[in-house]
Amino acid sequence: MLITGTFLDEISHDIPHQNWSRREWDADFAHMKRMGIDTLILIRSGYKRWLTYPSEYLMEAEGCFRPPVDLVRQFLELAGKYGMAFYFGLYDSGKYWWEQGNYQKEVDINLRVIDEVWKNYGWMPSFKGWYLSQEVSRRTGSITGLYRRLGEHCKGVSGGLPTLISPYIDGTKAILSSQPSLSREQAITLEEHEREWDEIFDGIKGAVDIVAFQDGHVELHELADYFSVNKKLADKHGMRSWTNAENFDRDMPIKFLPIKWEKLRMKLEAARAAGVEKAITFEFSHFMSPQSAYLQAGHLFNRYMEYAGELKKQGRVAAPAPSGGQQPAPALYAQTYREELLERVLPFWMKHSRDEEHGGYFTCLERDGKVFDTDKFTWLQGREVWTFSKLYNQLEQRPEWLEMALHGARFLQQHGMDENGNWYFALNRQGRPLVQAYNIFSDCFATMAFGQLATATRKAEYADLAKRTFLNILQRQDDPKGPYNKAYPGSRPLKNFALPMILCNLTLEIEHLLEPGLVEQAIRNCIHEVMEVFYDEETGLTLENVTPEGRRSDSFDGRLLNPGHAIEAMWFIMDLGERLGDKKLIETARDRMLRMLEYGWDEAFGGIFYFLDIDGHPVQQLEWDQKLWWVHLETLVALLKGYRHTGDMRCWQWFERLHHYTWPRFSDPEYGEWFGYLNRTGEVLLPLKGGKWKGCFHVPRGLYQCWSLLNG
Repeated sequence: MLITGTFLDEISHDIPHQNWSRREWDADFAHMKRMGIDTLILIRSGYKRWLTYPSEYLMEAEGCFRPPVDLVRQFLELAGKYGMAFYFGLYDSGKYWWEQGNYQKEVDINLRVIDEVWKNYGWMPSFKGWYLSQEVSRRTGSITGLYRRLGEHCKGVSGGLPTLISPYIDGTKAILSSQPSLSREQAITLEEHEREWDEIFDGIKGAVDIVAFQDGHVELHELADYFSVNKKLADKHGMRSWTNAENFDRDMPIKFLPIKWEKLRMKLEAARAAGVEKAITFEFSHFMSPQSAYLQAGHLFNRYMEYAGELKKQGRVAAPAPSGGQQPAPALYAQTYREELLERVLPFWMKHSRDEEHGGYFTCLERDGKVFDTDKFTWLQGREVWTFSKLYNQLEQRPEWLEMALHGARFLQQHGMDENGNWYFALNRQGRPLVQAYNIFSDCFATMAFGQLATATRKAEYADLAKRTFLNILQRQDDPKGPYNKAYPGSRPLKNFALPMILCNLTLEIEHLLEPGLVEQAIRNCIHEVMEVFYDEETGLTLENVTPEGRRSDSFDGRLLNPGHAIEAMWFIMDLGERLGDKKLIETARDRMLRMLEYGWDEAFGGIFYFLDIDGHPVQQLEWDQKLWWVHLETLVALLKGYRHTGDMRCWQWFERLHHYTWPRFSDPEYGEWFGYLNRTGEVLLPLKGGKWKGCFHVPRGLYQCWSLLNG
C-alpha cells in the first residue's frame, strides 16, 4: 500500500524543529510530490503558546506568541503549487481538555479559531478539509461531544469540507513521549477497543468523515486484528477508513528516530489486507524526507521509493493521483445555498423592505434591516418585483411571494414612468420623481419585473407593459441617456458594455411575450456586441467601453475593465448558447469567463477586483480594489454553468475556491442577507444590506441559480 498523505508538524513540541525557510519547505514539498503524496494535514495550528499562523484571537485570549512566519498561508500556497489538498489542524491548548478536563473551554476556543481561519484562508484553493487535533485512545471525558461540536462547526462554515480524526489505540506501547519506558503491561483488549469506539463513532457520525487510527501503539502481530475492527466500525458508521502509518520508531530508547523500513512495510501491507482506503504518515518531513535532520530519513525514503516502484510494476497499486482534491460533490453545497435563500435572505426582505403606508419597497436598510433612508430607486423596485415573481413562477407558488411582487408592481405602475413611457431613476417615499429617467436600466428591470409578473398572474396588462418598455429600450439603445447625457457631443464618443450585456438576459426573460423574428434578431445582435465588439483579441479580455466602431480608446474609460460585468455576461451567453444549441458558443463563453476571472483575481488577499485597467495603469475609480457582493455571486453562477455545460474541472475548482472566499465574508448569519461592500483585505466596509445600488436581486438570484445548478 502506498503512502499518499502526511502530517505536517512544525510546532515540534516533542520532535526537533528543523528551522526551515520557505526555500527548504518548497524543496520538501517537491520530495513529497515525487513520492506521490497528495494530502497534507497540519497536525495542530497551535499548541499552548506556540502558533503556526498569526492568530489575533489566540494571541489576545491565550497569550500566544506571534509567529515570525505565517506557516499556514505558506503551506497552503505550496500545496496549491504542487497540487495537494491541505487539511487544517485545530488548536490544542495542552491544558483545558487534557489537564483540567474542561472540554467546553477547548471547544469554545476552537470555535473562534475555526471562524478566524476560515475567514483568513478558506478562499485558498488548496484548503480541502479539517483535522480535529485532540487525539485520544478511549472514551475519554467529553471527547465525543468535542468531536461532534467542532466537526459540525468546521463543516458548517466551509460548505461541508471533510473532517478527519487520528486517534490511537490504548495498547502496550501507548506511552507518553515524556515517559522513559517503551511499553506497559496494562492495555486495552480488542473487544474493549471495539466497544468503546463503536459508541464514540455513533456519537460523532455526520460530524466526522474520516478516521485514521495511529498504528504504532500495539505490537506488529496485533495490527491485522485492529485494522479489521477499525475498518468494520468506520463502514458501520459511514466514515472513511484511513491509516496513520507512523514512520518513526517507538521501540527505540531515543525518542524519536526514523523507523526500520521492514516495520513500516509490514504495517502498510497489513492495512492493505484489511481494505483500508488510504495511508497517511506521521511525519514525512522529520522521518522520511531526503533533507531531514536525520540521515536515516533519506535512506527510508529510498527504500520506500524502491518498494513503490515494485508495486507499480506488479500492478498491485495504481499510480498516485496527480491532485489531492476530491471529486466534485455539488450536493454538499446545494443545501447551503437553499437554506440561505429560504431562511435568511428572502425573510429579511419580506420583513424589512415592504412600505405598508405608501407602497413599494424600502431598500436603504442597515445591517439589522432598520430603514435609514426612504428614497425609492426605480431599478431596485423592479428588481424586487422580479425576484418574488420569478421565485413564485419557478420555485414554489407561495401566495405571500406573489403578494410581495404585486405590492411593488402597484407602486411602479402608479409612480414609475414619465409621460414618454421612460422610467424614472429615483422617487421619494410617496412616489414623487426625484431623478429624471436618465438610466435605461430602470427600464430594463421594469421589463423583467412585469414580464415575470405577467407569467405569475396571466394578466395581459403586465405583459403589454413589459413588451412596450422593451421595445422602447431597443429604440433608445443607441443613445440610452438621451438629453441627460453629460458628455460633450462628438469629442470622444464611447459605447458601454452594460446595455448589450443586459439585453442578452432580458431577451430570454421575456421571449414568451415577443414575436419570434424580433427575438432571433435581438439574440444575434447581443451575441455580436458582447462576443465581438467589446472583446479585445490581443489580451482575451472584455472591455467596458469601446468606440462606436468597436475599437479601443486609449483613455481612462477606454482602458477600463469591470471583471464582474464581463463574467456575468458570459453566463448570459451560455444561456443563449443553450437556447441555440450552440456548444461552441458555450465553450467560448466559458473560456472568456475563466480568463477574466484569472485576470481579475486578487492574489494577495483573495476575491475579485471591482475595476482594473487593461494596460495595468491606475484607474480613476477610487473603489477599484473593493470586493463587491454581486461580482462574487455572479461569478459563482457563471462557474457552475460552465461546469454543468462542459464538465470543465477548472470551473469546479474555481467555484470551490470562490465559494470558500465568499461565504465567510459576505453572508451574515446573525441578521440575514449579505453585506455588499468589502475592502481589499476582505473586511466589511459598509455594514448596510441595501441602498441606492444594492437591493433584493443579486443575492436571491445568485443563491437560487447556484442551488438549482448544484441540484441538477
